[in-house]
Amino acid sequence: SATATTDENGAPQAMPEGQRARALGDGAPSYLSLEHVKSRTATIFTRGPMILNPGDSSPCASHRTKRWNPGRHVSACVVCSSLMPFASLPWSKDEVQVLPRKPENMHMPNTRMAHILIAVIVLPLVLGAVTARVFTTNAASSTANSSAPRNAQSLISAGRSHAIKTVFFIVMENHNWSQIKGSASAPYINRLLTRSDASYATQYFNPPGLHPSEPNYVWLEAGGNTGLPNKNLGRTVTFTSDNDPGASNSTSTTDHLVTYLARARVSWKTYQENISGRSCPLTSGGLYAAKHNPFVFFQDVTNHSSSTSRSCIAHERPYPELAMDLAHNSVARYNFITPNLCDDMHNSTGCATGDAVKNGDTWLSKNLPRILASHAYKQGGAILLTWDESEGGDLPIGMIVLSPASKGHGYHNAIHYTHSSTVRTLEEIFGVHPLLRAARSAPDLSNLFRVFP
Repeated sequence: SATATTDENGAPQAMPEGQRARALGDGAPSYLSLEHVKSRTATIFTRGPMILNPGDSSPCASHRTKRWNPGRHVSACVVCSSLMPFASLPWSKDEVQVLPRKPENMHMPNTRMAHILIAVIVLPLVLGAVTARVFTTNAASSTANSSAPRNAQSLISAGRSHAIKTVFFIVMENHNWSQIKGSASAPYINRLLTRSDASYATQYFNPPGLHPSEPNYVWLEAGGNTGLPNKNLGRTVTFTSDNDPGASNSTSTTDHLVTYLARARVSWKTYQENISGRSCPLTSGGLYAAKHNPFVFFQDVTNHSSSTSRSCIAHERPYPELAMDLAHNSVARYNFITPNLCDDMHNSTGCATGDAVKNGDTWLSKNLPRILASHAYKQGGAILLTWDESEGGDLPIGMIVLSPASKGHGYHNAIHYTHSSTVRTLEEIFGVHPLLRAARSAPDLSNLFRVFP
């Protein structure tokens, strides 16, 4: 447990243990449980008031606002299953976000999401009215007027984990949605669209003017492809080519998705078709294309573009290993899947047929059922299937979501999405922050889901 008051800026501050009983003795505390589900955002499952600012993009934004008058003391027992330091959650005073002066005073040690941590905070609101938006769950007795739970166990049970726990992200190549939807060359994909667990977007695009493949893959990992630091060069780099990674064609930024996942102890792995698994796959060869493998362009993943990087080799695995990991229920929580140049609809020569769409559709028909039948999918899984870029201009490329949590039954929307929307969605699912570059202003894919995240 940790106790806190606010400082002169209205931000939380550590309170000596000896003052705790006196502060709590001012009145019976109100209880709530809190789960951080969006970057710099807090969704509140309330059994009482709280002073967390949900942020501009919060799902709470449409809910009512609660205001306290100056001088009133509010107590709350908070269950926080977030991995972020408790004091770094976004607090606000008069709708203006304030940050703790000494966040280490309330630091919650990094631990797995399943280990729910409890902090008791006392917030004397003496510097003016403080506003908080309150969100109420559908759980029984979880309304703003419900009584406080009798013990910590009932409070813990009120907190909910995310519905989506495991993501399989598959990226195909170079086709517009008009070449897929209704195509005789893609019978399997078109059957997928009618499943009870399938939703899709008809207006999903690559970022405007972003071509060729490589910058789109980098964008899907970093939320952007321009102005990324490269300490080797002493300047920033912009990814515009399809060249293999190297000292000058890579970035030293640590602000990208899988590094955020690693910091939060969220497991990740990429399954790449036609790699050996004995080295970090920095060089294209045969049907393997490094340009379709975003992680090898990030120096912290590859130990500065080292083919012997142990971390890279551990995370970059040959595609056939996915079947074994699914069978043993040992898949990571985030799984990025890249078929080879024939199976991802890229090539039309040297493949099973001269129809690139048919080749990719056939590969999906043989490989998706294994994921769909897995425990990881059935118990909180989601498959995201999209294409890296359009052909002939910026045209829709499509996004298909398969998940027990999706709206399903062929639900589709015409919301304008880009790869930035996918980055934001992944960050929200795994509860990592801050939102990466263009993801900050992009809509997420939550409209395709019945329950999110």
